[in-house]
Order: sequence, then structure tokens, then C-alpha cells
Amino acid sequence: MTFALVAMLTLVGCKDKKDKGLRYGTPASQITNVAEPDTVEVDSLVSNVHTASVVKEALATEANYKVLNISKMETRLFYGGKQLSLNCGVKIFKDQLIEISIRPIMGVEIFRVHFTPQKFTIFDKFKKTYCESTYDYFRYEYAMPIAYEDIQALFTGRLFTLDPNVTGMDMKNSFVAQSTDSTHTLIAKNKVDKMVHRFELGSDYRIKKTALAGNKTDILGVTYDDYSKIGSVIFPHVIRLVYAHGTQPTTIDFSIQKAVINDKSQPTAIDYSRYTKQNCSKILP
Repeated sequence: MTFALVAMLTLVGCKDKKDKGLRYGTPASQITNVAEPDTVEVDSLVSNVHTASVVKEALATEANYKVLNISKMETRLFYGGKQLSLNCGVKIFKDQLIEISIRPIMGVEIFRVHFTPQKFTIFDKFKKTYCESTYDYFRYEYAMPIAYEDIQALFTGRLFTLDPNVTGMDMKNSFVAQSTDSTHTLIAKNKVDKMVHRFELGSDYRIKKTALAGNKTDILGVTYDDYSKIGSVIFPHVIRLVYAHGTQPTTIDFSIQKAVINDKSQPTAIDYSRYTKQNCSKILP
């Protein structure tokens, strides 16, 4: 397991078996049946009018920002009975660029990952190598049909569909909703690459969980907790991710310690002449 996988798994997430909220630092070995897909009878679900209402309320809770600068994010990775602690920094220039800086506890950057709407790039600062690819890489190597818009949404607790052309209130036609007194669930009507896609919202319509499940071994999801303000905007401050591609899940817990919005941050310039290009399979596990 490499540090690069931490960056890649920042895209993806988890669904806890038990609905008890996040317990920061729970190892993957204690999580079972991760995001197991449900059988959904669309005709038995509530009306399109109710779905539109749930989507509208959820969109109204989403943070409005141009730049999100997370300068300190404590990160713990659990895989195969082992634990790895890191510090990460994340900058999101909305709809343009996501930068992830991965550092061990001592603070020296060893990996950097950039996502743009067209591609992702991984820089191995220690070996002075880099790779880049389109988002088809996730579809073919990790069985996850996700793109830039989905990654941005997963980082910030926003609704999304696997169709990049469907956004905003148009999503009301992509989901069906069912509600109880305390939760609202949105389930995608159509599968993309056989993926079951669902959101679980709290009574305040903020996203608690989202999950993608192709089968019992290809699982992707994220759980959000501790919604609180960064400046005047509310973001989740604790995020748990679980990714399973096979039988062994990887769990990553993120805790945002320091962040600001709409500061004067600029995209980081990279001198490509200092790096040797490689195939991503040489950097990623």
C-alpha cells in the first residue's frame, strides 16, 4: 500500500454497517457489508413531486464557495490490520482544479495529486516521477465510473449523478426518494456501469452518506459528520472513506483541522522538467 493510494482514495468513501455516526479511527477490520446494494422497486417509491422536493432541499444546504483551502487535515488509513497516519492539504478551485498534498507527520510533501475536469496527475516528489490519465482509468482499473465533478462533490458533501450532464434541479429526474421522520434516501433510477448509487440525508437534508456499489466486492462510499462553519459556509469536518475492490476494504478517516474559504490562494505551479513521466500503473498499486 503506497501513499499514492491515499490520494486516490480521497475520491472515494464508505458506508458504515451500523448507523451510529462516525467513530474517528475505526479500523477497516471492524466494518463489514460495506455499502451492500439494496434491491429497489422504483414503482413503489414516493412520487416525483416528493423527489423534487428532497433534491431542492438538499441543494439548498450545499456550500457556496469559489475556493476551499484546507491547510491541515489529519488523515488515518487502515488497511490489512495496519494503520498509517498522515497530514494532507487540499485546495479546491471550484469546477477548475483540486490539489492534494500528502505529507507524513514531519511535514515534508512526498506526493501531490491534481485533478482537473479533463485528467488527474500524480507527482511522486521522492522519486521525481509523475503520471497522468483521464478518468477512464478509474473505470477500468478500479471499477468506478467517476469523473472530476463527482470527486469534487465527494470532497464537499454535495449531490451528484454519474451523468456529468445532469446537475442542479435536473437531478430530480435521476433519483427516486423515500423518507422517514429522520432520514431521506435518494436512489438513482438508472445504473451506470451496473452501479447502484444512493444518498442518505438527515432530517436537515444534509448528506450523511453516499455509496456506489457495483457488487459485493466493488464498493465506494463516503460518510460525513461534524457539519460546521468555515467562515460563513458550512462544510463537513469529519469524513470517512471506505473503498473495496476485492475482499479487503481500505478505510480512511479525515479530520479537517484548519481551513478557509475564498482566500487569495492560487493554483500551484509545477515544473514538469524536474520529473520523469511514467505509466500510472508504476505509481499506483
